[in-house]
Amino acid sequence: MNSLSEANTHFALDLFQQFKKSKKDNIFYSPLSITSALAMTYSGAQGNTALQIGQVDVSESQSTRVEKLGNVHHQFQKLLTELKKPTDAYELSIANRLYGEKTFQFQQEYMENVKKFYLAGVESADFINAAEESRKKINSWVESQTNETDTHRII
Repeated sequence: MNSLSEANTHFALDLFQQFKKSKKDNIFYSPLSITSALAMTYSGAQGNTALQIGQVDVSESQSTRVEKLGNVHHQFQKLLTELKKPTDAYELSIANRLYGEKTFQFQQEYMENVKKFYLAGVESADFINAAEESRKKINSWVESQTNETDTHRII
């Protein structure tokens, strides 16, 4: 888990530097959500797409990029399970979900892996014919998962 945390920290700082270049306002983002979304996508990618995602620089020095991404899914499973454990000291809620075009058929094994390793789901949305309704559906889900405190949405 240490190499994953280190890789996530480097990625977060690099991403922040990129955000800073283009935004003049406050920046609100979740590096863990971004890296886990990338890893969830990677778990279902094949061919050239998998190669390109695998080349995302989350700092080459971290245990040879989290053992060359071979066990990254297990490391995310451990990290997210640990973060979701209840505590009296604080309340931390992590809510990740992937939305895919409803005309695309997701493989059952992929959906099971996303649930197992990332404690997340894969949902269909009609991005082609009902993009605005899909946007509202996603934003509504984000609000419900964050006790209506997240008003900073990308979508």
